[in-house]
Amino acid sequence: MTVGIVIVAAGLGTRFRQQSGNPRANKLMAGCAVVGELVLPVFTHALRHALQASDNVMVVTRPDYYEIQRQSERSGCRCIYLDSAGLGESIAAGVQNTPDWQGWLIALADMPFIQPKTFTTVANSLASNVIARPVYQQQAGHPVGFGADFRSELMALQGDNGARSLFQRCTPLMIPVNDAGVLRDIDKPDDLIDPIF
Repeated sequence: MTVGIVIVAAGLGTRFRQQSGNPRANKLMAGCAVVGELVLPVFTHALRHALQASDNVMVVTRPDYYEIQRQSERSGCRCIYLDSAGLGESIAAGVQNTPDWQGWLIALADMPFIQPKTFTTVANSLASNVIARPVYQQQAGHPVGFGADFRSELMALQGDNGARSLFQRCTPLMIPVNDAGVLRDIDKPDDLIDPIF
């Protein structure tokens, strides 16, 4: 069973831009401190962690996010460009363009603190009829894994509605992990530093 990671990097980051005072700021390119690692852009950490866990990584990004495109292609990832109207549309494009996979971990590019082991743990819990989520201290987080049976529904997602609607059909399998990064995204400039938990 081939399980891959779809990194969704096509959002506009409007709240980050407003709080930073720079209307052109791209939060995915902001320098981010992850404990034990170099200060690198948010997207770079997210991509590196995904690649440490899997050889199958697809990046969905906007046509004008040139640095994200360059990093993805240099890393050997598949990369598609989409002027996305929202998360659902981005997920649909990633799944549609990976017909050789039988499972997908949907990862958000603004979650750079997720550890590689967590991706592997969630991927290993998948079966064709399973949705899996990591859980840290009783809180469900990301990435969310979907087995092959959900491919058509994932490809039908639209707008800014993510895949949460699929949870009504199939209760996710909750996977305990020791990784606070599954709960943390970069929403505002203050989120760029990783405190030691």
